[in-house]
Amino acid sequence: MKTICYTFLSLILLFVEVNAQTDIRLVSHSAPVVTSTGSITLQDGFSVPSGSSFHAYITNTTTEITPSQHKPYILSFVSRKAGVWGSSIPNPGVYDMNANIQYMDALGRIDQEIAIKGSASLTDVITPHVYSLSGREETTYLPYPEYLGYSSVVYAPGSYRGAADNSQEYTYSNPPSGMSSSYAFSYYPFARSRYENSPLNRERERAFDGASWQSGGQTIKIDDDIKNVTDTVKSLKVSISPVTGVRSIVYGDNVWIGFGLLVKIVKDENWISEMGLAGTSREYSNLYGQVLLKRMYYKDGTAIKAASTYYVYDDFGNLCYVMPPKFEPTLSSVTNSTLLNELCFQYKYDSRQRVIEKKIPGKDWEYVIYNKLDQAVATQDANQRITNKWLCTKYDALGRVIITGIKTISKTRLEFQAEVNSQSIEWENRDYNSTTIGYSSVTYPSTLDSYLSIDYYDDYNLPGGNPYPDALSNGISKGLLTGSKVNVLGTTNMLWAVQYYDNEGRISKSYKQHYKGGLVNTGNYDEVTNTYDFTGSLLSSDRRHKVAATEALRILMEHEYNEKGQLTKTWETLNTTKVLLSKLEYDQLGKMQWKKLHSTDGGSSTFLSKTKYWFLDRGWLRSLESASFTTELYYDHVGNISQNEYHSARANGKFNYTYDNLNRLTNANYFKFQNGGAVDDSRLDETITYDKNGNIITLNRGGSGNGLMSYNYQNSSLSNKLSTVTKNGSAFRTYTYDSNGNSLTNGVSKTIDYNILNLPSAVKTSGTGAVISTYIYSAAGEKLRNTGSDGTRDYINGIVYRNNILDLIQTPEGKAIPNGSSFQFIYDLKDHLGNTRVSIDKGPSNDTARVVQADEYYAFGLHAPAFDGANNNKYLYNGKEKQIDLENQYDYGARFYDPVIGRWNVVDKLADNPNQFSKSPYAYTWNNPINLTDPDGNCPDCPDFDDPLGNGMSIVENQAYSIRDATSSATVTILSYLGNFATKGGIPVMKMEFTYGEAGRKQRIVPLEGNKDAGVLLAALDMTRLIPAGGVEGGLLSKSNLPKSAAIETVNKVVHGNSKESLLETTLYRLETYLGEYLKMGVTSKAVPEKRYSKKFMEGKRMVPVDRGVRINMLLKERKIVEVDPGPLNFEPWAGSKKLKFN
Repeated sequence: MKTICYTFLSLILLFVEVNAQTDIRLVSHSAPVVTSTGSITLQDGFSVPSGSSFHAYITNTTTEITPSQHKPYILSFVSRKAGVWGSSIPNPGVYDMNANIQYMDALGRIDQEIAIKGSASLTDVITPHVYSLSGREETTYLPYPEYLGYSSVVYAPGSYRGAADNSQEYTYSNPPSGMSSSYAFSYYPFARSRYENSPLNRERERAFDGASWQSGGQTIKIDDDIKNVTDTVKSLKVSISPVTGVRSIVYGDNVWIGFGLLVKIVKDENWISEMGLAGTSREYSNLYGQVLLKRMYYKDGTAIKAASTYYVYDDFGNLCYVMPPKFEPTLSSVTNSTLLNELCFQYKYDSRQRVIEKKIPGKDWEYVIYNKLDQAVATQDANQRITNKWLCTKYDALGRVIITGIKTISKTRLEFQAEVNSQSIEWENRDYNSTTIGYSSVTYPSTLDSYLSIDYYDDYNLPGGNPYPDALSNGISKGLLTGSKVNVLGTTNMLWAVQYYDNEGRISKSYKQHYKGGLVNTGNYDEVTNTYDFTGSLLSSDRRHKVAATEALRILMEHEYNEKGQLTKTWETLNTTKVLLSKLEYDQLGKMQWKKLHSTDGGSSTFLSKTKYWFLDRGWLRSLESASFTTELYYDHVGNISQNEYHSARANGKFNYTYDNLNRLTNANYFKFQNGGAVDDSRLDETITYDKNGNIITLNRGGSGNGLMSYNYQNSSLSNKLSTVTKNGSAFRTYTYDSNGNSLTNGVSKTIDYNILNLPSAVKTSGTGAVISTYIYSAAGEKLRNTGSDGTRDYINGIVYRNNILDLIQTPEGKAIPNGSSFQFIYDLKDHLGNTRVSIDKGPSNDTARVVQADEYYAFGLHAPAFDGANNNKYLYNGKEKQIDLENQYDYGARFYDPVIGRWNVVDKLADNPNQFSKSPYAYTWNNPINLTDPDGNCPDCPDFDDPLGNGMSIVENQAYSIRDATSSATVTILSYLGNFATKGGIPVMKMEFTYGEAGRKQRIVPLEGNKDAGVLLAALDMTRLIPAGGVEGGLLSKSNLPKSAAIETVNKVVHGNSKESLLETTLYRLETYLGEYLKMGVTSKAVPEKRYSKKFMEGKRMVPVDRGVRINMLLKERKIVEVDPGPLNFEPWAGSKKLKFN
């Protein structure tokens, strides 16, 4: 995305005048976008060539800006149009640039923010900031749009608004005529926080926007305390034998009494004093910031129970065990290997603190092999171990993945690791003479049994020749993926993909081979041409679907955006059938207000469906209203939906929902509407109970053929894996699992085979083994083909063939099905979860909507058809495809979900994400299916720690490449780079705690004080080997592969001030509290010793000089003292550290 931003400080007196009106007359098509502040006239003969796009805008005003001069401000422009820069800044049109201004108070704090002409009616949008006498921003205001004529004071655009907080409250509580009806009326359009009366500025209470939270006392309450004797916290740590290396858990029953455990207590918005502990959570951590226990209290019947998750570390600070609530550590359970393997997350590390083995509950052990660059070069799961297969990964010199594949290696993990350690080269290079793989084969293993993927970068000189050459190859390609081959699992076939870029690095054209008919043919491919606007938003995507080198289908998608870059219109052309699929309209603050589907008059006023969106103060969806489907939602104070009422021509009903204190759904009570009222009807009822991990114990479902299902789990119920399910006391389903935790049966009469992605490859009849259905996937996890009882389907990126005949084309709003030489568009109206509730099309005799299907669902997704007019839509619950041969399980991509039992049958790939440690890896949406969805079959809400920037690299990898690039010249070294970073470019962090995962390694960094960036610092240690060796300051003396903790020792010590050989005069000091409590010994060569630490760290502490002299002498004296009395703080400042060592 290209975004040009200009910022002006108030040192410049700025006044922007309105542009003179301009009129434009066009004779021929010369530009895709034309704007004018006056008029645009298309002369006779004007035409737009086929395949091109044309957009005309009337920018009725320019962005007139008059900043107030009595306050300091920062004025920023973001360009939205090419050529708008430099001298054009003073008078941009509203479609050309977005302007924002920040006013500061006398202390440099943000006083007011204004999005100039940021509302839908092109008036300013103002966000006030107000501070208490202690300097805290205790009230956070929602932005509000200004309405001309609403106030007696007329403000110029961008000028400072006096008493903006009062204006904001008045605007929300007395909305003027014309204010969007979707906008939430509120007497409390702000959030408030209460802080403790101390310099620590710790938040004690938080009330969100809205009367329900502000006036009723429904707030989040927070407290920090020291653990007291009434708390039961088990003392758990890992001991590693120095002789055998065998790990054991050292158990202590509540020995933390009297010790310095910190506890954070949180009471949610539903909590009231009568609930006692129910609805509260406690998080215990030690003085090093390591979380030892997370405990949540909930009510089960009349009893209050605790769901406790323990975190167990070794002496190096590595997380070795996570014990979920169902485990409940005792002296006997922590030594029970069967119980540990069934329920606990387990991690083992090598000497470089890398995760080399891990075990997820439900799965057997997984292994990881690393090279000297800490890159994971091989992994093996439990199923692969049976046949000695390893998934191998190869990298290029820049650390990019280039090859993945399978290799059979009959070695133990230690033997395999030794082989990798002995290799002298860590990456492969391009081999332009190769006609097959295209890379060298120097890293272990040199060859693979089968290849899963091969990626090519930088150029289009592909092995065997570029299968899809294009004239657009003159764009940039350095550093970008240019071509790739991906395996069709179960075969030796590889599918090509080639992509070309424009000069901004955006994909301008791509070619992707498909697998129609189960055949690999270079004539079977999709060619996609993309165009973008200046900001990088996609304007058009022209897809030409080729079969045997002949165009079988053309899909042209075109998009329009408003002045703020929000999507407004989506056009789709199928061959020659063009339809305005959707038109989106937004309210004054940019929230979606209307979605209009299928224009019958070019988008003027007539549509098949118009859906109005209503929202609450907190931004939660309140209702969707259309002629064909309406739903209205009600919430409890924590945000769980308590009631859902819906109406359509074919289905009318209401659900009331209740939850336990862990936000798990316990009851869904259904009511049907008849004779003008809601009548209790158990047809779609569900009542659910759970164990402490969230595994369902009972599910009582209403309706014909249903009843009470009881769930029995393996290992005497001390497992997450199902054994049997009974219904109304009779046998209903039986389950067995493979070593990866995949269910080998559907529970009834079928067995399931899995591929290496743990996705189904075949469904068979139990006993005979007769194949009922097969699935073919690419190695990237894309479903290519399914053959089953209802025919063979080929899936080609939204194009679906059935028995080799075009069946449907998925659209952003539903599907299009062939209708002679044209297409019939069917639109799916969905609820807040993305469930298809009503499907409509255009009636045959008029332009009104015709209902072709209506659907209802139980709370956990079991389908309850209301009406099907031969539409036979299979994309239903959450919009996922129903699998007929698997008893109507839903395909989410990463896993298949079974709504009959309300569980997944495969372990979550993100099971050990920190957000999921306390939950069963088979639980669907954390047992809250009314509020959450699993979009792709993985965790409902798990941030991607491995790819925070969305570029395929972890935070450490991103920083590492930045360092390598910055220190590649002779004049910039690692030390000067870090020194510059610390003084000029550092991220100011007073206290930071961050967990990242990279190449299978988990590392935790805990409180860092001062102006530091943990990612850069660790990256520096990792990346020293990439800096050219040399004898200059900061250069490397060698590139020996040392353990991570010693990596920095490769830096030239001759001039390094922290080297033991340094001649700098060094102070040996004692760090203690002002009360004289001894904390640690240390050394520093700083002229002012106190600058060794940040001011915040030194609060309440002092440094007492003990001696001063040559550094090596001071280090030796420090060592003698520390060996006798190290002090509680004599550790390195991160959780993966060891006690200070001396060489």
